Amino acid sequence: MSFKNPSVIVVLEENLWEDKISDVSQKAELILKDAWKFAFENGGEIPEKGTAEISVFLINDARIKELNKEYRGIDKPTNVLSFPALDTDEEIKITDDMTYLAGDILVSLETSEKEAMEEGKSLMQKVQPAAG
Repeated sequence: MSFKNPSVIVVLEENLWEDKISDVSQKAELILKDAWKFAFENGGEIPEKGTAEISVFLINDARIKELNKEYRGIDKPTNVLSFPALDTDEEIKITDDMTYLAGDILVSLETSEKEAMEEGKSLMQKVQPAAG
């Protein structure tokens, strides 16, 4: 792995994701890697050193509602929550042996599926831009 090709950790907390999207863990990994690449191709500077890691949690409405209330004070589910590992505008110096923990992305099945239906999209089409 490198900074240009981050390590993606997919945590499947809601097994119904596999029923809705086959190979969802591998697809989530590819989506996040594409989003990472896109971000740096459009203005971000990619360090030549170090590695990067991103985590995605595929969860349900009950869990995302709990987290949305805890962290944003909003007592309802949402499709996506993201938590950057660092909350700083300071430049970070990446070293050869450093792993940059980019943060966590949480995606809720039920809300994403509901929104996809309302928008006339498949669930995969709905969650793909969530990573970008």
